[in-house]
Amino acid sequence: MANNAIQVFDGTKSTVLVGATTTIADGIFSVSGTNATQTEFDNSVDLWPAAVVALTLPDTFASAPAAGTTIDLFWAENNVESTQDEVVPTTTAQQGAHYVGSFRLHAADIDQPMQIAISMQGRRKGYFHIQNNSGVVMSFSTGFKLTCEGFTLTPSA
Repeated sequence: MANNAIQVFDGTKSTVLVGATTTIADGIFSVSGTNATQTEFDNSVDLWPAAVVALTLPDTFASAPAAGTTIDLFWAENNVESTQDEVVPTTTAQQGAHYVGSFRLHAADIDQPMQIAISMQGRRKGYFHIQNNSGVVMSFSTGFKLTCEGFTLTPSA
């Protein structure tokens, strides 16, 4: 039908966070250089109002997390005022990062790929961070990966 809303995706997933070969204890944030490698997500050109963020956790838990526990997603904006950036999390403190969503976990120590849709309204450039709230240690022999792809809704033809 004409004029129904359809989703239009960027077409390219950007890898924005990759887990290093290390661990993230329960309650700890991913921090560039310590337990993750981050890449800035640049939404300043396309200005996508929303994004799909996918998290791949390839058998990374020391033991199975409890069902419904989460890996929480945070965003720290770059260039808030000129070149001044929001303060990124430390391993134990959220600092200036903003909560943007949660990945709910299964009670199993298996591969757990998952994705969520988040708002990108008002977000131009910044970094994603995750916080382990699974109740168990995340151990990376092969690492985790977080990707982001912008999308919008548009009328169909």
